[in-house]
Amino acid sequence: GLYFDCVSRGAGLYSIPGHDSAYIRRYLGPVPIAGFFTGFEIGSLAGQTSLLQYSGVLALISGRKT
Repeated sequence: GLYFDCVSRGAGLYSIPGHDSAYIRRYLGPVPIAGFFTGFEIGSLAGQTSLLQYSGVLALISGRKT
């Protein structure tokens, strides 16, 4: 998985280091995840494209087992 976390989140928002990654592990188990902090994400808000400063984006990628 890949996790892109807005720099406004994390310990600065929750006062707890690793808050977002702990939730990912709690609900998905031991899935390998890499990621980084970003300045913002671009996404839809109220029907228009906006810069989002408190978002986290998780992309899960799976290979086909043979």
